[in-house]
Amino acid sequence: MRLRAVWMVAGFVLSLPAPASSQPVRPRLLVRVYNGSGVSRARLGEAELGVRTVLTAAGVDTEWRGCAPRADGEPAAMSCDDAIQPDEIVVRLLDAAGASVFVPTSLGFSYVDRDTRRGWLATAFADRVDQLAGRLHISAGRLLGRTIVHEIGHLVLGTVEHAASGVMQKQLSDLVILTGGRDRFRPDEASGLRDGVLARTRQPLPAGALARLATVLVP
Repeated sequence: MRLRAVWMVAGFVLSLPAPASSQPVRPRLLVRVYNGSGVSRARLGEAELGVRTVLTAAGVDTEWRGCAPRADGEPAAMSCDDAIQPDEIVVRLLDAAGASVFVPTSLGFSYVDRDTRRGWLATAFADRVDQLAGRLHISAGRLLGRTIVHEIGHLVLGTVEHAASGVMQKQLSDLVILTGGRDRFRPDEASGLRDGVLARTRQPLPAGALARLATVLVP
């Protein structure tokens, strides 16, 4: 009887439901990319992979929506012309030639509202990325991905400030670019990214932001 009772207890324990997973839900960020510079599909794919890799390491999942300029009368793509969502950001790929920018040598820039510490629109200059990549004999797609993820950092962290190292570093030496020394967010930045993406899903866009970003015009 004693042996039988032991097996009955063991069977009861084994039949208990498994405890719920304690893993936190990973935040997801939608990245809508308007290709106004004619960047090739292969180069865009490499840039997307780079962005995903860095953000995944920081604990943020991404959904990439590629958009290209449309000719007059061409039907709109649903994922490119629908309203901007709170958990979505817009990245424009443009050529710097003729563009009005604050830093003549920058690879890109972001619009961040200083009051709300939130941003939705970033720009990367594909021609400058190509020029720098050519001078250093590295992949332009890889460098484009680094540029985009840097600007995503500004938008989600809600700051125009830069760090002394890592992805959010401002001045990049050739050596840093060649060795990939800025391909990671610092732990505090990664935490801020996760919190920032989650906050976006809970808050509507500020008044006027939707109107400004519902349609993004590219040359």
